[in-house]
Amino acid sequence: MPPEFWLKVVFADETKIRLFDSKVGGNVYVRCKKEDRLKPDNIIPVVKFGGDGINFWGCFSAHGMGILKKIDGTLTGEKYSKIIENELI
Repeated sequence: MPPEFWLKVVFADETKIRLFDSKVGGNVYVRCKKEDRLKPDNIIPVVKFGGDGINFWGCFSAHGMGILKKIDGTLTGEKYSKIIENELI
C-alpha cells in the first residue's frame, strides 16, 4: 500500500473502564490452611456483574491522536454516528 493510503485511515474503538474488578469469567484460588480460609488476607471481595463503569470512545490516525469521548449509557448506532459526525469529520 502506498504511504498516502494511511493518511486516510482512522483507527477507532470503545472501552468500558470498570470501577471494580469483578473477576467474572474466572476463578481465583488461594492456597491456605483450612483454619485460615476466612482470614481477611485470604478473601477476595467481588462485585457481582462488574459494578459500574465509564464508557469511552477514542481514535487515532497518521495525523495523531484524536479525541477521547465519554459516552453516557450504552453506545448505540445513533450515538456512534453523532460522534463520527461531530467529532471526527
